[in-house]
Amino acid sequence: MNFGYLDTLFKPAITNMELVPKRNKDTLLPIIQRIVKQGSMVYSDQWRAYNKIQDELNLEHSVVNHSLNVVDPETGVHTQTIESYWAKAKYKLKEMKGVSSDALSSYLDERIWRDRWARTGEDAFMNIIVQIAEQYKV
Repeated sequence: MNFGYLDTLFKPAITNMELVPKRNKDTLLPIIQRIVKQGSMVYSDQWRAYNKIQDELNLEHSVVNHSLNVVDPETGVHTQTIESYWAKAKYKLKEMKGVSSDALSSYLDERIWRDRWARTGEDAFMNIIVQIAEQYKV
Protein backbone atom coordinates (compact mmCIF):
# COMPACT_ATOMS: atom_id res chain seq x y z
CA MET A 1 0.00 0.00 0.00
CA ASN A 2 1.16 3.55 -0.50
CA PHE A 3 0.73 6.92 1.17
CA GLY A 4 1.68 10.31 -0.21
CA TYR A 5 1.79 13.83 1.13
CA LEU A 6 3.14 17.20 0.11
CA ASP A 7 3.93 20.64 1.44
CA THR A 8 2.51 23.37 -0.80
CA LEU A 9 4.38 26.17 0.98
CA PHE A 10 7.27 25.40 -1.39
CA LYS A 11 7.29 25.92 -5.16
CA PRO A 12 7.37 23.32 -6.51
CA ALA A 13 5.66 21.51 -3.65
CA ILE A 14 7.85 19.20 -1.60
CA THR A 15 6.38 15.77 -2.01
CA ASN A 16 6.92 12.44 -0.30
CA MET A 17 5.63 8.97 -1.02
CA GLU A 18 6.08 5.93 1.16
CA LEU A 19 4.97 2.36 1.40
CA VAL A 20 2.78 1.47 4.36
CA PRO A 21 1.55 -1.93 5.54
CA LYS A 22 -2.06 -0.71 5.79
CA ARG A 23 -3.89 2.49 4.97
CA ASN A 24 -5.80 2.56 8.23
CA LYS A 25 -6.01 5.09 11.07
CA ASP A 26 -3.46 3.29 13.25
CA THR A 27 -0.88 3.40 10.46
CA LEU A 28 -1.54 6.81 8.91
CA LEU A 29 -2.22 9.06 11.91
CA PRO A 30 1.25 8.53 13.45
CA ILE A 31 2.84 9.38 10.07
CA ILE A 32 0.70 12.52 9.79
CA GLN A 33 1.56 13.47 13.37
CA ARG A 34 5.28 13.03 12.65
CA ILE A 35 5.34 15.11 9.47
CA VAL A 36 2.73 17.84 9.92
CA LYS A 37 3.57 20.84 12.07
CA GLN A 38 0.95 22.05 14.52
CA GLY A 39 -0.98 24.95 13.00
CA SER A 40 -0.84 23.45 9.51
CA MET A 41 -3.88 22.73 7.40
CA VAL A 42 -4.36 19.16 6.15
CA TYR A 43 -6.37 18.58 2.98
CA SER A 44 -7.57 15.10 2.18
CA ASP A 45 -10.29 13.10 0.57
CA GLN A 46 -12.82 11.29 2.74
CA TRP A 47 -10.77 8.13 3.29
CA ARG A 48 -12.00 6.74 6.61
CA ALA A 49 -8.50 6.70 8.17
CA TYR A 50 -8.42 10.52 8.01
CA ASN A 51 -11.63 11.03 10.04
CA LYS A 52 -9.78 11.63 13.32
CA ILE A 53 -7.07 14.02 12.09
CA GLN A 54 -8.74 17.01 13.71
CA ASP A 55 -9.85 15.27 16.93
CA GLU A 56 -6.83 13.10 17.72
CA LEU A 57 -4.00 15.16 16.19
CA ASN A 58 -5.45 18.61 16.83
CA LEU A 59 -4.79 19.70 13.25
CA GLU A 60 -7.06 21.72 11.01
CA HIS A 61 -8.51 19.35 8.44
CA SER A 62 -10.54 20.06 5.32
CA VAL A 63 -11.86 17.43 2.97
CA VAL A 64 -13.16 17.07 -0.54
CA ASN A 65 -15.93 14.60 -1.26
CA HIS A 66 -14.79 12.93 -4.47
CA SER A 67 -18.20 11.40 -5.07
CA LEU A 68 -19.48 14.97 -5.57
CA ASN A 69 -16.51 17.05 -6.75
CA VAL A 70 -12.85 16.95 -7.67
CA VAL A 71 -12.49 20.38 -6.04
CA ASP A 72 -14.83 21.46 -3.24
CA PRO A 73 -16.70 24.42 -4.79
CA GLU A 74 -17.06 26.22 -1.45
CA THR A 75 -13.61 25.76 0.09
CA GLY A 76 -11.40 25.02 -2.92
CA VAL A 77 -10.03 21.95 -1.13
CA HIS A 78 -8.63 19.33 -3.50
CA THR A 79 -6.16 16.47 -3.61
CA GLN A 80 -5.25 16.88 -7.27
CA THR A 81 -1.58 17.70 -6.66
CA ILE A 82 -0.75 14.50 -4.78
CA GLU A 83 -2.95 12.42 -7.07
CA SER A 84 -1.13 13.84 -10.09
CA TYR A 85 2.20 13.04 -8.43
CA TRP A 86 1.17 9.41 -7.86
CA ALA A 87 -0.08 9.18 -11.45
CA LYS A 88 3.33 10.29 -12.77
CA ALA A 89 5.12 7.76 -10.56
CA LYS A 90 2.80 4.96 -11.69
CA TYR A 91 3.21 5.96 -15.34
CA LYS A 92 7.00 5.78 -14.96
CA LEU A 93 6.64 2.32 -13.39
CA LYS A 94 4.63 1.20 -16.42
CA GLU A 95 7.31 2.58 -18.75
CA MET A 96 9.87 0.53 -16.82
CA LYS A 97 7.62 -2.53 -17.15
CA GLY A 98 7.29 -2.62 -13.36
CA VAL A 99 9.75 -2.94 -10.52
CA SER A 100 10.24 -5.72 -7.98
CA SER A 101 8.43 -5.22 -4.68
CA ASP A 102 11.83 -5.30 -2.92
CA ALA A 103 12.98 -2.31 -4.99
CA LEU A 104 9.74 -0.29 -4.89
CA SER A 105 10.66 1.78 -1.85
CA SER A 106 14.04 2.68 -3.40
CA TYR A 107 12.31 3.55 -6.66
CA LEU A 108 9.96 5.93 -4.84
CA ASP A 109 12.92 7.53 -3.04
CA GLU A 110 14.69 8.04 -6.37
CA ARG A 111 11.53 9.46 -7.94
CA ILE A 112 11.18 11.97 -5.08
CA TRP A 113 14.86 12.94 -5.32
CA ARG A 114 14.69 13.41 -9.07
CA ASP A 115 11.55 15.56 -8.84
CA ARG A 116 13.08 17.73 -6.14
CA TRP A 117 16.73 17.97 -7.21
CA ALA A 118 17.16 16.70 -10.76
CA ARG A 119 14.82 18.52 -13.09
CA THR A 120 17.60 18.56 -15.69
CA GLY A 121 20.68 16.41 -16.19
CA GLU A 122 22.90 19.31 -15.11
CA ASP A 123 20.81 19.83 -11.95
CA ALA A 124 21.07 16.13 -11.15
CA PHE A 125 24.85 16.11 -11.49
CA MET A 126 25.43 19.32 -9.50
CA ASN A 127 22.99 18.40 -6.73
CA ILE A 128 24.34 14.90 -6.25
CA ILE A 129 27.88 16.32 -5.97
CA VAL A 130 26.68 18.88 -3.40
CA GLN A 131 24.79 16.25 -1.42
CA ILE A 132 27.74 13.83 -1.41
CA ALA A 133 30.02 16.65 -0.26
CA GLU A 134 27.62 17.48 2.58
CA GLN A 135 27.75 13.85 3.76
CA TYR A 136 31.53 13.99 4.09
CA LYS A 137 32.00 17.39 5.77
CA VAL A 138 34.37 17.15 8.66
